[in-house]
Amino acid sequence: MLHRRGRFRGDAAGDLRGPRERPASRAGTASAVFNTFRQLGGAVAIAVFGALLTDSTGFVAGLQLSLVIAAALILLTAIASVFIRTADGSS
Repeated sequence: MLHRRGRFRGDAAGDLRGPRERPASRAGTASAVFNTFRQLGGAVAIAVFGALLTDSTGFVAGLQLSLVIAAALILLTAIASVFIRTADGSS
């Protein structure tokens, strides 16, 4: 079930907004889901950037591409953070 802003509305396992916005009864589940996705993201990033570094184009070209991708993701994250709302509705 997607909310009109694209946020998933479901139980704590499906809602990735973080453990602070979950009821106390679901804090453990929310924390586990949050940490699982954090670890998964790190593992995928290491695999992707490692593959880029060992590409046939050479180490320097792969490193440059990796840094451009990382910079773009940081920029997108900074832009997305402007639209994050807290539980009380403020930014």
